[in-house]
Amino acid sequence: MAIPSYAMSCFKIPPKLCYEIESMMARYWWGQKNEERKFHWLSWKKMCSSKFVGGMGIKELEVFNMTLLAKQTWRLLQNKESLFHKMYAARYFSDGNLLTASLGGNLSYAWRGIREAKRLLV
Repeated sequence: MAIPSYAMSCFKIPPKLCYEIESMMARYWWGQKNEERKFHWLSWKKMCSSKFVGGMGIKELEVFNMTLLAKQTWRLLQNKESLFHKMYAARYFSDGNLLTASLGGNLSYAWRGIREAKRLLV
């Protein structure tokens, strides 16, 4: 889980890749080797639910990805004196307001993820 976390905090990971990583995690938990199938004692949804409600607390990667990107968006909104904010403001929202920034052209992949996560905060 630690390996994709940094990339997820910077970029929106495609849903197909999230599904493939979750599939690898599920095979690890359920002990699948090659073509051999093991019995699934819990559904993946139950394993991803909180420990407080009886789950295993495994993160759903798409939700986790959007959460990390929303955290970056929050940093842009709160820390207006940071280099991070100044760089993105100069490039993507020159009026200084992230919430009203237009999509524009020639977008970086990181900015696209932040724009998608902005919807969560709004």
